Amino acid sequence: MTFAQNIKKRLKDPFKTFRLYQILIAIVCMVVPAILRLSDHENVYPQKVKLNDIDMLKDSIPAMVKDSVRHIKKDRLGFRLSISDYAYSYNSYLFGMLLCIAAMLFIFNGAIYFKNEYTLKLNSHGKWYNVVLGLSLLNVICLPSRDFTFLHYTFASIFFLGNALVIGLFHNKKDRIKSITMSVLTVVFLLLSLVLKPLTLLWGEWLSLIVIAIHFILESKFTSLKQR
Repeated sequence: MTFAQNIKKRLKDPFKTFRLYQILIAIVCMVVPAILRLSDHENVYPQKVKLNDIDMLKDSIPAMVKDSVRHIKKDRLGFRLSISDYAYSYNSYLFGMLLCIAAMLFIFNGAIYFKNEYTLKLNSHGKWYNVVLGLSLLNVICLPSRDFTFLHYTFASIFFLGNALVIGLFHNKKDRIKSITMSVLTVVFLLLSLVLKPLTLLWGEWLSLIVIAIHFILESKFTSLKQR
């Protein structure tokens, strides 16, 4: 078999393509915060950004206070306090683009389940939960945290907690302990970011995304057609 024929054979393998797609989702989940950090060189918010309730009274507060309100809070490594805060930057399109890529990967993954549930013998659960998670992430993008606080964090919670449930509930019996452990870690990292001051929400989100990514990588590596 020639090199070209070998490549053609690999590309025609639908399950191998599916597994590579799982790895692609994992990579995107892991690199989003890093890319946002590298592209962020701002110290103050754009003038159009809605900050908080005190901003409604800006005409009655001193200029010094107004300037301090617009200052972007970051940790020691230069990361903002949450991934969502990158929506309020001059490069906000990058935030939208990266999260949209991740969201569409989840949705498209669900579409693959719909189309190939029987031909690839895929788990039937995947055809709905990946779509739900992808749509939740799209709503996180379309409903920025400072403008639609409740809805934004509602859909963000659906995305992270939904992934935790998926990891914990839908797995092979031999991977039960490993999957439940990753499921718990996804939630624990988020909770720790809310109670431990050195750990900001961004790091809680990032660590949770890494756990989700590891789940996709392990699933793509160890799952066979028969197991699905």
